Amino acid sequence: MSLYKFSKSSKVSNNWNYQPLIRKSELYYIIAEALDNKDYIDEVRINRGLKKLSEAKPNSTIATELLLEHMREFYGEGQLFYFYKRRNLKSIRNGSTAGNITMNADKYVLPIPQVELDK
Repeated sequence: MSLYKFSKSSKVSNNWNYQPLIRKSELYYIIAEALDNKDYIDEVRINRGLKKLSEAKPNSTIATELLLEHMREFYGEGQLFYFYKRRNLKSIRNGSTAGNITMNADKYVLPIPQVELDK
């Protein structure tokens, strides 16, 4: 599978490789998680033309919805790993095959590159 999310377009521009440090939607997700309030997720959904969570999924939990929103928002960027790590999730979806991967604390620690160890 190829991901063209950050590929250079044929449009003449010298800022094709810029990426924002943080998105406004990400700020809303942070606030929603910190305050345990679905209204901030609704704000993002409404601006995307979607229904509020209370209308679309009245029995959903904020933890489940934050996971799903992160999966949609940060597809192909590698940010989902840090969401999993921060939440210390024990099981995460396998990105290349069906099923899940069982996680533990050791799997969330990234190895130090040998170049850094040799210094």
